[in-house]
Amino acid sequence: MKILLMSMTTLLAAAFFQAPTTPPMKMGLWEENATLKMQQPDGTDKTTSQKLRICTTESNWLRLMGPTAKDACPKTNEVWSKNGYSFDLACPGKPKQASVAIHFDSPESEHGSIDDYETPDGKPMKMHGEYEAHWVGAACGDVSSEYPVIVR
Repeated sequence: MKILLMSMTTLLAAAFFQAPTTPPMKMGLWEENATLKMQQPDGTDKTTSQKLRICTTESNWLRLMGPTAKDACPKTNEVWSKNGYSFDLACPGKPKQASVAIHFDSPESEHGSIDDYETPDGKPMKMHGEYEAHWVGAACGDVSSEYPVIVR
């Protein structure tokens, strides 16, 4: 589950289409509370929560917010607005894999959601994740800009 939440965080962070010239958020240390609800094979739902710390710098923001990676399914239905960004992921000839929505409440606060409908290898999946994040400060301390740190 921790890996899925970290993957959700990475996907949300990496999921931007055309990054604005000025990021809509402050750079530095962010703290995120994420909740993931996943349907189990028996039809029941399992919910997990996690707190993460993420170091956002201009260089990793620009790298993560760029175009779709070469070997990834392309983003479709991309919409940037003044305070948000949303898109779907869909491989050619396959059903929609995921939907992502991010809302920038202020330069110090954001929230978002992701709905996964299938795994990258095409297996059906039903997962819904939500997160709220807030800026902690300009200095990241011992948190790497490459990987989030699980707090709990």
